[in-house]
Amino acid sequence: MGWPCVGRVCVRRALTVAGLVGWGSAPLSSAHVRRHLSGIVARVPRPAASCSIIGKLCPVLACGGPGLKALLAVIFLVTCTLAQDQAAITRAQSACGPQPAQFAVRTEKGAHPAPQTPAGKALVYIVEDQRQDLRPCLGNCGALTRLAMDGAWMGANRGSSYFSFFAAPGEHHLCAGWEKGGKRPQDRTSLAGFTAEPGRVYYFRVRVTNIAPPAGFYSIDLEPLNADQGQLLVAASPRSTFRQTK
Repeated sequence: MGWPCVGRVCVRRALTVAGLVGWGSAPLSSAHVRRHLSGIVARVPRPAASCSIIGKLCPVLACGGPGLKALLAVIFLVTCTLAQDQAAITRAQSACGPQPAQFAVRTEKGAHPAPQTPAGKALVYIVEDQRQDLRPCLGNCGALTRLAMDGAWMGANRGSSYFSFFAAPGEHHLCAGWEKGGKRPQDRTSLAGFTAEPGRVYYFRVRVTNIAPPAGFYSIDLEPLNADQGQLLVAASPRSTFRQTK
């Protein structure tokens, strides 16, 4: 028993969703469908690994006539696009450390000892600034944020606090992530880059904001600071000490 045929109305809906034809255009002919599908295939980049698995279903396409071929081709295109989007997100987040990672963090108020930067290195400060509805955080202010550089975790802060580390000269990529966040990647991760020079000091702020209290919709932003603002935030924040537990 063969596959049931899919009418040209269904094909038109699929192609319209894909933006290839309009609802008010002329009736679809077989040649019309084949021409649009040829345009789809011509624009599809080399498929990702997950798409090649779907591609093994191609023999099925020969069983159901042009209607079923068109519908499955559009589904194939959409699936490949989603797979490529996920691959792009993974590449963009390559600066982040391996998952999962957990830290035990303590904060120390009082003195802020200045690290002695080794010769040929740069000093990097990471300051967490937790806010509530764009105001200083007044309660439940212990969000733990992690900071990675070039794919390795460098440390963590809990609440409004800071830590520092050394970086070799050259281009580096930073990734700030945290334990809460929303479903979107940009709600859980923020990225930044810089080029380190020996003897220089760099400041970055990880801003965690509850933008819809008390519902708890949070955002995270990693941003560079000028030296004056960076020194002020470091002086006004407790220092974090941490150890990685997982």
